[in-house]
Amino acid sequence: MRRLAVLPALLSVCALGCSPGKPPAAPGPSSGGPATEAAPEPAKPGEAAPVEAADAKAHVEGGKPVGLFFMTRYANHQLEKAAWYFTPDGKVFQNLEQGLTAADLAAHQGRHGTFTADGKVLDVTWSDGSKLKSAMEPDEKNPNLFMWDMGIFSPAERFDEYYSPAGRYEGGESLSHGGNAAIVSKSLTLGADGTFTWEGVSFLQGTTETSRLAAGASGATTGTWKLDGFTIALSASDGKTLRMLAFPFDDKQTELKPDWMFFGGMVYKKK
Repeated sequence: MRRLAVLPALLSVCALGCSPGKPPAAPGPSSGGPATEAAPEPAKPGEAAPVEAADAKAHVEGGKPVGLFFMTRYANHQLEKAAWYFTPDGKVFQNLEQGLTAADLAAHQGRHGTFTADGKVLDVTWSDGSKLKSAMEPDEKNPNLFMWDMGIFSPAERFDEYYSPAGRYEGGESLSHGGNAAIVSKSLTLGADGTFTWEGVSFLQGTTETSRLAAGASGATTGTWKLDGFTIALSASDGKTLRMLAFPFDDKQTELKPDWMFFGGMVYKKK
């Protein structure tokens, strides 16, 4: 198969599976006794929580995609971007907004269905009964990156010490067809001190444990943020909390790390 080298040309970003090499982890302290693992402490605002199984890096196993992938496809003179989540038991979700927990999947209002794959063909059946079947074309150098239905699927990276979510973002290009689809924000700032400022939006109390967004708010919503795997939780100063699926994608040719952020079904450009 040919190498999938068109993603940088389309999005001007490196495919997530080809992200620049991260610095090696520092070696742990040496000990003459048996190794013990202390229980992780709860994450503070702005810090990352321990990785859960659902947050493991996406991969292709036995010809079957598993995990969170970022898809780009050039069609009708426009670049389509979407987040696809494939579960090990054959379920597929498009543009999740809140996260990857069982409750998040059950609450998803957007497109979802089931799939089968064998490394050669990927067959999706959506919940409305429509079907989509196309050949899978794996990348020659990265077996976890593949092309399907004219789209390039790259494993999503988690935010970490190399790709920090802290920074100022602008945009708010909506990718979702439900839930927060109408939300377009002027700017979002995630402070390195664990505080946030989000202009042009407010939080509405929802029927679940998290809130929903309202567009067109005057001023800005402020509070604290906390990273937990692929989810960023925003706790507003009025006590309302909003959880959003978040991951970076980067252009290795620029100094910004990362250049873009997928955030709750929307794409933001880092400034």
